[in-house]
Amino acid sequence: MKKVLIVLFCALNLIFNCKINAQYTGNKWVLGDSAGINFMTNPPSPFQTGIETNSGSASICDGFGNLLFYGYAYDDSTVNTGSNNSGILKTRLHQTMQNSTHLFSEWYHVMTIIPKSITDSLFYVFTAGVSHSYGLYFSLVDLKQNNGLGAIIQKNIQLQTFPVFDGLTAVKHGNGKDWWLICQNGSSTNNEFYIYKIDSSGIN
Repeated sequence: MKKVLIVLFCALNLIFNCKINAQYTGNKWVLGDSAGINFMTNPPSPFQTGIETNSGSASICDGFGNLLFYGYAYDDSTVNTGSNNSGILKTRLHQTMQNSTHLFSEWYHVMTIIPKSITDSLFYVFTAGVSHSYGLYFSLVDLKQNNGLGAIIQKNIQLQTFPVFDGLTAVKHGNGKDWWLICQNGSSTNNEFYIYKIDSSGIN
């Protein structure tokens, strides 16, 4: 029992410190069909977004909980039948971000946003091709562009060519500033995972 309490205390301490020290947060979630949840209020409150489908989505906020931008994997207005280049990003004003249409993504849990560093305006948007245009991709957003609303300055850069399971995820590095991106090879029969370290020098 004592060991369990010690582990629980350490875990809570880690979570608390990460929340305090993080420059970017996930305090506002965007979901399907224009729905959003604001965890800055007590109890959490809904808000309306610019999402028009129920596909996978991702969002990121600043340290004060203000929404910076978000995206989703399947946009009805840009979808190409037989392809998966239908992902899109939206600004904090719920408008289409500059140069953000036709991102390679599809299905669920295939979009993840990771800041390049805690002191930069650059963000990686990772997406996955599951059943079409196979692979792991990234696009680079610069929030200094377009009067602070952001724009994609690099788009659909391919990191892997195998089908990626629809389950991209990212966890914070123990140093409190970098990230780990994890994906699974959808064509592998031996549960093959790929892990990337994301830091100020790039994708490693």
